[in-house]
Amino acid sequence: MIRKKKTKVFKRDSCVHAGSATARDCILKMIGKKNGKKLFLATQDKELRKIARTIPAVPLIYFKHNILTLDPPTE
Repeated sequence: MIRKKKTKVFKRDSCVHAGSATARDCILKMIGKKNGKKLFLATQDKELRKIARTIPAVPLIYFKHNILTLDPPTE
């Protein structure tokens, strides 16, 4: 008997802003001031990472010298 593995289903959030916005602004709006949805942020944008480090509980994922790096969440 072959067992099938169940795949995890991840929720996909959609943009809810009115009009046009930059990707950075949209991402920051989704995270909010306290990251209530407990989102991870994966980006190579240095400025976005700098801003995200000021928001509590946002784990950052990015590549540094071809190595996947996970910053711990801010306190």
